[in-house]
Amino acid sequence: MPDLPARPDLDQLRHQAKDLLHAAQHGYLDAIARISAVSDQVMLSAAQLAIAREYGFASWAKLKLEVERRDILNSRDLPRLTRLLAEHPDLATENLQHWADRASEDPLAYITMMRFDHGRLGLPAELPGTGAIARALTDAGAPVNGYPGRRETPLITAASYGDADVARVLLDAGADIEAVSATDSGGVPGGSALTHAAVFGMTGVVDVLAAAGARIDSLEMAAAAGDITGWPLGRSTVQSRLRALAMAADHQRLEAIDQLIAVGTPVNEPDAEWGRLPLHLAARNGRPASIRRLLAHGADPDLRDPLDHRTPLEWCQQPGNGDSGSAARDEAEAILRPLTGRRIPRPPDQGPVRIQVTIAGSALPGRDIGPGGNFPGASNVHVGVQRKGRRDELLGLTPGDAPSARWDFAVTASPAGGGFDIKGPYVQGRPDARFIYLSWGTVNDDGAFTMFRRAKLMLDVIDPATLDAACRYGSLVARLELTDANGHPLGAAVRPPLIRWSAAPTG
Repeated sequence: MPDLPARPDLDQLRHQAKDLLHAAQHGYLDAIARISAVSDQVMLSAAQLAIAREYGFASWAKLKLEVERRDILNSRDLPRLTRLLAEHPDLATENLQHWADRASEDPLAYITMMRFDHGRLGLPAELPGTGAIARALTDAGAPVNGYPGRRETPLITAASYGDADVARVLLDAGADIEAVSATDSGGVPGGSALTHAAVFGMTGVVDVLAAAGARIDSLEMAAAAGDITGWPLGRSTVQSRLRALAMAADHQRLEAIDQLIAVGTPVNEPDAEWGRLPLHLAARNGRPASIRRLLAHGADPDLRDPLDHRTPLEWCQQPGNGDSGSAARDEAEAILRPLTGRRIPRPPDQGPVRIQVTIAGSALPGRDIGPGGNFPGASNVHVGVQRKGRRDELLGLTPGDAPSARWDFAVTASPAGGGFDIKGPYVQGRPDARFIYLSWGTVNDDGAFTMFRRAKLMLDVIDPATLDAACRYGSLVARLELTDANGHPLGAAVRPPLIRWSAAPTG
């Protein structure tokens, strides 16, 4: 059974019916068979019915109604929708059906997603009139909070895709502003409409929700909404403030940026949860005012982010989230282009630079691990960083069932061959293949450690710009999960994407 094309064209369907009729009248057996399947007469109405049935509709009239409905929704034609619903009120709630792009939402859900789908629908990015269409649908009986079993409400969908007009209409119609998405939903599982709008950079919707009284229950959400007055910044964790700074940058909350940096929030350090840097996020989503303010506070335009290893300028050239237009993105790029790559080269005769290395491990495999694959199993498993030349001397021996592991130690970086050679008491290997050993072993009742596996954290994979930034900032951070794909202790050579290296200021 064929499906209707995503861009409905009733005239094209009429031509299909006429072509089918003409083919049958000229004796083509296939055309005759198609019409005979629905009627014993070869006439236009029979050909139209054959076309409708082939697309999955009971009649030509129902096919026409479905095509007309989607065309009305796509064009946001309120007068036509008003007339259509007056004659067929059930079309306000019935799901769309039999479309090639698998559009199967109810009409209200379809409208809430239109800003996201505009490209494949051949529609402009700006979609005036979606709010009026949403109001007509809810007035005609479309449930403002969606249907039972759906993973998110229409308000959450509108918030995710940045339709402030639809969000405003839904709130006026009584939408539950504090409803949360399902725990298995996409986007932000278990998140409210405000959380979705904040995370996806939809500042216009954040403003609508905040003005309507949405609950702001974290520093991060307060920063996204632009008012952190009264929040105990001095008692907030550094990680909370880092996430809040990223939110403030993404939503161009300049006063919040100033307040967060004034209490010591690092401007060039990614947060541990998402690895986001405020300047990079502002660049990606086209926030020129935030870019200027962050640069004034010392944000580094040459720093590469720990996840994708891109500079802010390179992020400008990637598709972003948020509700900024192309002009704002062009302005962001114009600010960053002349500043990128102008860092003064390090003098070749400069001596070694001291760097504090932090290895942050998560997802440890457990303390008692059963056999499986090529792993024989082990009890009372621990892990630590091995000292160079001393196999049994370990830094920070940590139980395998700990919630996380962290090791801190100093290294030196010396200019060498256009880059740096890293040395230190916990750095192994020859100059062009340095690495750090994480040693796994068992601990007996006497406290003796017996190694059974090691992971090599390779240092030659660190991006040169990241290492250069670490020399300037004084800190190099590695983040990785310590369990392999089989559920066993991580071993062998470890390179991205299994490990993420980033530079950060000390302190």
